Amino acid sequence: MQRGGSMRRTLAKTLALLACIPAAARAQDAALARVQDGANALQHGNAGQAVAAYTEALNAQSIANDRRASILNDRAVAYIRLGQTRAAFEDFNRAVQLFPEYAATYNNRGNLLLALGLPKEAVKDFDRAIVLAHGYAAAYNNRAGALMKLGQTDDAIRDYS
Repeated sequence: MQRGGSMRRTLAKTLALLACIPAAARAQDAALARVQDGANALQHGNAGQAVAAYTEALNAQSIANDRRASILNDRAVAYIRLGQTRAAFEDFNRAVQLFPEYAATYNNRGNLLLALGLPKEAVKDFDRAIVLAHGYAAAYNNRAGALMKLGQTDDAIRDYS
């Protein structure tokens, strides 16, 4: 049986732990709201606002790596629309480090590489996206476009099919 002082200390510790849970949940909710704000801004052509919202969301410490990678991927897309390719590559690369199984990052980075005239490198990213998500139609389509630029028509037709 615990004595009064020991019981009070245990109760105080428990209450302190419980007090942290709502704060962490609020921080998580705020981060997710900023992600939604970023998505809305990007959808409406406001890439600068999207970058700002995604950056705020990334400041939340409680975000899991897979979610953080998704936000980095989205912010990279916004950076591309702003013409900031270096920042986009940095976000794509960081996303891949945090969550290497996220096919969308490879597909999006491949599109950037293709737009920069680097179809061989783009094909590598599209290949990875397809390995991770075999039914990823956009990655097949994008890889086909890169293959066409490389003169690999038969392979491109297979991907288009």
